[in-house]
Amino acid sequence: MPKAQLEDGYTRIANQILDSLSQCHLSSYEWRCLWVVLRKTYGWNKKRDWISLSQFVKTTKIKKPHVCRTLKMLIKQNIITKGGTPKQPLYGFQKDSSRWVSLPKGVRSHHVTKGGNKALPKGVIRGVPKGAHTKDTITKETIQKKYPSLKDIKEIDIKEIAKQYGVPENFVYSKLDDMTNWLEAKGKKYKNYKSALRNWVKKDAIERIDNAKHRNNKVSIDASNL
Repeated sequence: MPKAQLEDGYTRIANQILDSLSQCHLSSYEWRCLWVVLRKTYGWNKKRDWISLSQFVKTTKIKKPHVCRTLKMLIKQNIITKGGTPKQPLYGFQKDSSRWVSLPKGVRSHHVTKGGNKALPKGVIRGVPKGAHTKDTITKETIQKKYPSLKDIKEIDIKEIAKQYGVPENFVYSKLDDMTNWLEAKGKKYKNYKSALRNWVKKDAIERIDNAKHRNNKVSIDASNL
């Protein structure tokens, strides 16, 4: 790749925006999609522009289902805006950072508050509420269903795995992103992507439990020495 030169084109972004973005906690997928929006709008001196899903996929190298989910998350956080029509969506960047919906560090949740720059309600990063996933939703069909591709994993599957291992749904989504990145980097495939995701979650869930026990034991030992 030839050395980048300003003469070949550049994107003007106000320093205040860069300062705000440097404090913004986003996932790797969200950053990649956000930069596409900035490149396609500010890069052409536009406030909004039509950007197809195929452009996001080609530029970010992220698969279409994950692009759709990532864009929805950015829109819910009010970091990017969406207008136009379903066939020709117009995307833009919300430069007023006071209107962004802030999330706690490391949290990638799909439950975002509406309105201005508000933190998520208390309890959002906790596990699935009791009774949220009942026998009515976990049917024989979902148990026997095969998952030959990533797009077969739905929200109901995320809820099921989260409840099974006692972790937040956003934790499962994070593991799904990690698993997807690993597969793309290694060029590998799974026969059953839901089973694979369950194993990814299980491993880290056990580590979380062990670390929590270790911290609790350490506190007890320190307290006994007082």
